[in-house]
Amino acid sequence: MFYQYAPEVFKINTEVTWAKGYNGQLDCPADSNPPLTLVKWQRNQDVLESKGRFDILKNGTLLVSPVKDSDAGHYQCTPHNDVGAGPASPRIHVQVKDPPYFVASPKVRYIKNVGDTVRIPCEARGLPSVITQWIKVGGYLDLMSDRVSKTNSYLEIRNLTKNDHGRYECRAINNIATVVKVTDLRIDKTTPHAPFNVTVTPGTFNVTITWEPAHDGGTTQQYTLWFRRRNQVMWNHMKVSPPGATHNRLYSLQPNTVYEFKVVSTNYYGNSTFSETVTQRTLGNTLGSPHPPSPPLPILPITNS
Repeated sequence: MFYQYAPEVFKINTEVTWAKGYNGQLDCPADSNPPLTLVKWQRNQDVLESKGRFDILKNGTLLVSPVKDSDAGHYQCTPHNDVGAGPASPRIHVQVKDPPYFVASPKVRYIKNVGDTVRIPCEARGLPSVITQWIKVGGYLDLMSDRVSKTNSYLEIRNLTKNDHGRYECRAINNIATVVKVTDLRIDKTTPHAPFNVTVTPGTFNVTITWEPAHDGGTTQQYTLWFRRRNQVMWNHMKVSPPGATHNRLYSLQPNTVYEFKVVSTNYYGNSTFSETVTQRTLGNTLGSPHPPSPPLPILPITNS
């Protein structure tokens, strides 16, 4: 028979700082057998309830959103289970302080051409002192490059290339909070970026392919589908009609056969890299199924290069 006992709080942080205007959180970790049934919270001896800006989760965590100056004070939690109430936690001293704030912010979007220079402002202040950090979302920003300069008030990238296209974050950081400003840098006069999120819906003698367009490089783009039976050397390709469409159906395929598919985009400046390659098996043929319909567009064999 397992020993049962009232819960007891352990390893609690008794000095906490919340950022004004952001979310505040206090945990109430407790050793409990049987499991917790209830956690009660007090601030300066006043009982808190789950309503308005306050929310007490089933695990006992207290959430406050958004934090106000009046939320500063001393907090205690008391855990309960079916045996009874455990002792109250040590008092948690919560301070509320202002987060960093921006005095110069980037625009929502910058549109530049290959070879241009972009200077993106971002300056923040606060107490304790604030540092600013730039990152490229989903990519790499080489701050050691001789094309890139960063100060506490701006990011400058010279001789822009296609690879500089993307989303950037400026982060203002101190030990109170991290606040973020986001901007998009669009690079034109380049080849398009690769299509993505390619999906293939199979039929017996055909498939429907859809994809999402990436940045077009600043000019009109059109797509070409590439496909082959798996393990074949030869690829087939077919231009998508009408130009700019982001879905197409391929005909005259073999039933119950595994094919590979990928998409490439083309504009005035050239071709993108290929999308990811997607593998899909066509559906099995059933007795009495008609012969495959003829393709609406010519399909040209291309050797894999």
